[in-house]
Amino acid sequence: MDSDRVLLRSLAAQLTGDLDTARNGFEQAADVHEGTETGDLAGLLLGNLLLQSGDQAAALKPLRYAREMCDGLFAGYAGYLEGHVLIGQDEKNQAGKVLRYAHRESHPARGGSAGLHPWVAVRFGELLAGDTFALDLVYDQMENSGVSEGEVVREPFESALDLKEVSRPALVDIGFHLFPYTAEFGPVHAGLERLKTWSDERYERGRRLVLALHTHVEDSRNERCTRGLAELREKLDLAQPR
Repeated sequence: MDSDRVLLRSLAAQLTGDLDTARNGFEQAADVHEGTETGDLAGLLLGNLLLQSGDQAAALKPLRYAREMCDGLFAGYAGYLEGHVLIGQDEKNQAGKVLRYAHRESHPARGGSAGLHPWVAVRFGELLAGDTFALDLVYDQMENSGVSEGEVVREPFESALDLKEVSRPALVDIGFHLFPYTAEFGPVHAGLERLKTWSDERYERGRRLVLALHTHVEDSRNERCTRGLAELREKLDLAQPR
């Protein structure tokens, strides 16, 4: 379809460094096809481009639109990026609401992706762990569900690391099979190697956060509030907390 060609040409322009052409194409597609799946995807790609280009304020509008109009994978990814922007703007309560939605929508059971979900979960968990007592959603969930703050904070990390097929680093093998290892594609492979290193580091950071969370929350006087953490640490083969 003509609309698909516009998106593909714009995406190709972005991947080859022609950001102005990519932005114009995404903006045109989002405007012409507003209210359709093509328009929703164009808005998501536009928000992603603006965020990568450093224009975070401008990225909010298309990302919010995509999150509200889509579900599953698209909504999860749009919410993940929108939450990142909101955290940078110190809008942490709103970021928490957006990431909670993205966390739910990105799960494979809801049409999300096993590659995306761990990233959303860890980002959501980082926000909860860093500002537990400043976030309204923590208190709301404690009151509505009768759980401790430790259980609220722990859940995203457990969802990221619980299932073997979900817990593997999302970007380990991405892209390498698409490009032959020739001089022409040498820079591409170098970039993918850097991306893989970053992915591995991010994944290990999530594992360390689980350990730090366990060390902080575990309380032998209240096993009910910390149940599951010891089992999770053992499952992940993490060291005993000191």
